[in-house]
Amino acid sequence: MANDAKIRVQKIQAKIDALKKRRETKLAKADEAFDKTRRDAVNRHNRSYKQVMQEYEPKIARLEEKRKTADRDARQVWEELQKPKKAAKG
Repeated sequence: MANDAKIRVQKIQAKIDALKKRRETKLAKADEAFDKTRRDAVNRHNRSYKQVMQEYEPKIARLEEKRKTADRDARQVWEELQKPKKAAKG
């Protein structure tokens, strides 16, 4: 009688262990699928980011250079206007 109860407990425990093992297997597959999806998304993002940077960086650099040149020219004109003018002798 006690032996039957022990066997019953062992069978129930075996079922619990089997369910836990199946659960762990499915969780591992889900984690793997998530990691793959995440890697794919990150790769797509990085490609898009690089593409945008390659497209806009040269344009931005050219405009910044133009801005610096225009600023330098404006500063020179301003300095020329600030210099005292010599009166014409006559």
